[in-house]
Amino acid sequence: MRLTDFLTRLTGRRESGRIAEAELLKAVGQAADLIDPKIRWVSGYRRRLKPAVARTLVYADELIAKIPGPILTHPDRWGQDPSLRAIFASPEEILHTFRAHPKARRYLAGPEAAPFHALLTMTREEKSLLGVASDGNLIKRDVPRTAVNFVDLRVLGPAASEGETHARLRRQTLTILCSTAMERILALRSRAQDLGEQREILKIKLQIRQSGRQDLAALMCGNEACNIEIVRARDELADIEREIAAAKTELGGPTECLEHLLAIISRPEEHLWVEPLCLRLNPLGLKVAPDSSEPAAAVEICELHVREGLRRAAAFVRYEHPRKPSENG
Repeated sequence: MRLTDFLTRLTGRRESGRIAEAELLKAVGQAADLIDPKIRWVSGYRRRLKPAVARTLVYADELIAKIPGPILTHPDRWGQDPSLRAIFASPEEILHTFRAHPKARRYLAGPEAAPFHALLTMTREEKSLLGVASDGNLIKRDVPRTAVNFVDLRVLGPAASEGETHARLRRQTLTILCSTAMERILALRSRAQDLGEQREILKIKLQIRQSGRQDLAALMCGNEACNIEIVRARDELADIEREIAAAKTELGGPTECLEHLLAIISRPEEHLWVEPLCLRLNPLGLKVAPDSSEPAAAVEICELHVREGLRRAAAFVRYEHPRKPSENG
């Protein structure tokens, strides 16, 4: 897809091209600074980054469109909404979760208690147990059941409008992918450092073996064994030198950092994706089979996956105070 097509999709209107270009250039600069500000020294870095950053931002919009919600959220709704009962352990946990975010806390403290939007993320836990299950009029005991629980609830991108929340999550998607690239660069640096330490240790051992001193190894094993160890140490040292050279070549400077960044954000779908998740749960949070007659409600959320292994359940929420009877007419 051409860059102009990305810009059109990013704005939704062709006449907004100038605004899209400005936003894209800002995102390009942010991506470079997150990895290494020296990337700006690389000739043509903007030209190379623009298509990849645009692709990431458009992909972020596609991810956002797959996230269910918004779930109308308020402590007073906890008893009536199966989704809220499944996610939050109590009405108090709703308040605790939102108050943990500074901006959401400011919304809650506002005099008009205006509604606001956010992304709610959490870790899904499942536990096997023996419980009771109903089959028509028959009650069965000691039936294998699965309990679903959500922990580590967090609020992201609280804002007055849904669009503003989406914009913040779009930027956060780029940040996550840049962080993935940065982790790889840091891993290379750590590997090079470890190899350097191994090289110094081998050099010391080799110097000891070549010093001609009658150390303990020579006394115990003889000079021939020591000579074999010297050859082995030299071979190991040569291997480490080659690994260090390869690591330095891969790590390199600003140009190589740019390449690592491009490798990630040019293929965002390989590193970050969304999977739908629909759970049929009874009021106790136990899974219910689709063909079961047991009372249950569908809880529709999704799971965000990061290639490195992170997985978080998520849904959009809209926090608003329930209308009073007089307001409903």
